[in-house]
Parts: sequence; structure tokens; C-alpha cells
Amino acid sequence: MKIDIYNTENKYDIIYADPPWAYLWGKGETGGNFCPEKHYKTMEISEICALGDTIKKIRTKNCALFIWTTMPCLKDVFSVIEAWGFKYKTCAFTWIKTRKDGQPLAGMGSYTKANAELCLLAMRGHIKSVDKTVPQVLMHPRLGHSVKPDEIMRRIEKLFGDNTKRIELFARQQVDGWDCWGNEI
Repeated sequence: MKIDIYNTENKYDIIYADPPWAYLWGKGETGGNFCPEKHYKTMEISEICALGDTIKKIRTKNCALFIWTTMPCLKDVFSVIEAWGFKYKTCAFTWIKTRKDGQPLAGMGSYTKANAELCLLAMRGHIKSVDKTVPQVLMHPRLGHSVKPDEIMRRIEKLFGDNTKRIELFARQQVDGWDCWGNEI
């Protein structure tokens, strides 16, 4: 269900976020079709951090945050985690992007050809996982620009069970069992 996070009384055990990071090269000057600004409005790190007061109002006492980042934004994601009132725990998921034939994709990068994105796990309080068999690495074909594999949401559900209240921030679609917020839905 679509939610207005600024005007809700809902509280969530799991927050899943894929912020629209603004890259240094992301203002349309370089990066070609891979430039985020050509696909959606990005946010500066200060704007993402400023959501902290709202995030603190919608989370439960014991809440897990799953937040996507790329290697160039790795330093910034820790500022967001702190501003939103969470403590970093681990890298929950590593998505290795593949071609349709299953071979690793040779992506972009300033130094090496990056092809992975990280989904970090941060916590407020503690939520006990109900399944210890959830794998960290996902080999999956690249989807549309910044679109993440649905498999990650299924793994989060498996990890913490069906009795959790979940929301996806910066969502692009509505998913059964998840509330959602974003300007693309």
C-alpha cells in the first residue's frame, strides 16, 4: 500500500531503502545514459540525511534498515545510517550484476569495472532472524537503471519472517506485504 511517510501513524520493523544518490558526475555532464539524473531526480547526501526525523517516527523500537549503496557512495551511506538513528551491522546482500548468459557484467568504474551493489544492514534495537540459511550474494542480470532484483525483498522476508511490518522507501512499484513510499509509484 502506498504510504505518505510524513502523515502516517504506521510503525515499521523493516525499512528497505534505495536512495537516489547524487554522484559527483551525476548532474548530466558525464556518465552518458548511466547518469542517474537522466532517469530520476537525485538527492544530495544532506537531503537524504534530513529524512532522519521522519524515519525515526515510522520505525519501531526494534527495527532493521536495509539500504542500498554503490561503491562511490559507501562513505555517505554511513552518514545516512547515523542520521536515521541506526547502527551499522553488516553487508546483508551483495548483488553481482550479470549478463543474460550468467557471466559477470563489466560495468562502469573510475578504477576497475564495477559490477556489484551493496545492501547494508543497520539496526535500531534488535530483531531476531528466523532463518539462518539466507545467502548474502545474489548473481542476477542487471535490470533497468537502478532497479533492484525482487529476490532481495524475498530474502528479507525469509530472514525476518512474515510477522514483520515492512516498508520500501524510494519505491518504484507496489509489492504484496510491503507498504511503499516514493515519487515513482
